[in-house]
Amino acid sequence: MKNSALFALLMTFLLLSACVQRDEQTAASVQADLSAIGEARQQLTDALNADDVEGIMAGLTGDHLTMPPNEPTPQTLDALRSWHERRIAEFTIDLVVSSPEVEIGGDWAIDRWSGTATLTPRDGGASIQNTEKGLWIWHHEPDGSWKLSRSIWNSDDPIPDNQ
Repeated sequence: MKNSALFALLMTFLLLSACVQRDEQTAASVQADLSAIGEARQQLTDALNADDVEGIMAGLTGDHLTMPPNEPTPQTLDALRSWHERRIAEFTIDLVVSSPEVEIGGDWAIDRWSGTATLTPRDGGASIQNTEKGLWIWHHEPDGSWKLSRSIWNSDDPIPDNQ
C-alpha cells in the first residue's frame, strides 16, 4: 500500500511537470510565432512604404488575395502586382500600422490591425489621409516563415462629400 501511494504521488508529480513543461513550450512557441508575424508585418509595411513591389510580393503566399475597399479583388498574383504598380505610379504611401490583436491557431494567424495611410499624388496634388482598420490572415509556411494569405481593410473616415 505504501509503495502504491508513493508510486501514485510520483506519477502525479511527473504528469504535472510534463503539463507545466508543455505549457511553457507552448507559450514559448506562441511568443516565437507572434514575434515572427510582427517581423513579417513590419517587412511588408516597409516594402509598401518603399514602393518595393518585389518586397511586397515576397511576403505573400502563392494563393494570396487582397480585398481592397471600393474595388474588385485582384484574382491572381499577377493582377495584384499590377494593382500595386498602378498605385505606385500614381501615389507614394506612408502606412503606419499597429496590431492590438493576433490570434494564432495552428498554421494560421488572424491579425487585427489599425493605422493611418497617407497617399500623396506623384503629380503634386493634395495628400489623402485615411484612418484604417483591417484583418491580415497569415499562414505559417513549410519553410517556417509567416506569409500574408488574405488582406482586407476599410476606412474609419466618413465618405467625402462630392459637392
